[in-house]
Amino acid sequence: MKRKKKKEEGQTLRLVFVFFVLVGLLLVGSVLVKLATVIEKSRFDGAHRFTVEFTSKDKPFTKVVSFAPDTRSISIITVQNAAAIPQISKFLGIPIDTRVRLNNRYNEDIPRQLKTMLFYFNNFETDLTFIDLSYFLLAFS
Repeated sequence: MKRKKKKEEGQTLRLVFVFFVLVGLLLVGSVLVKLATVIEKSRFDGAHRFTVEFTSKDKPFTKVVSFAPDTRSISIITVQNAAAIPQISKFLGIPIDTRVRLNNRYNEDIPRQLKTMLFYFNNFETDLTFIDLSYFLLAFS
């Protein structure tokens, strides 16, 4: 005759606890890896001048905005009829760090536009990260 082994009380509960701990560790690890890749892609360091070209689908002009974190100043150049100029950076002689193509929510006020970009981040075509926009708002608002 075979004897039935008696299951220990709490064995199942211990297994469930280990499962949830492992799932939690996987979630925390994936969030940390994602955060590290976003920080690595971040381009604004808060120490050097950063120049952004703002274009809009429905406006005929381009704004080149240069952020200087050491003096906490923003310089803005507006170029009318910018579609006729193939490369704004060569035309102005200014190195452009990144470009932002705006949708219909284009605003004339740059700090307000940065806040809009932060809250509607997926509606803009850019290679800026959420961290870059947060740095801009902290440094220049």
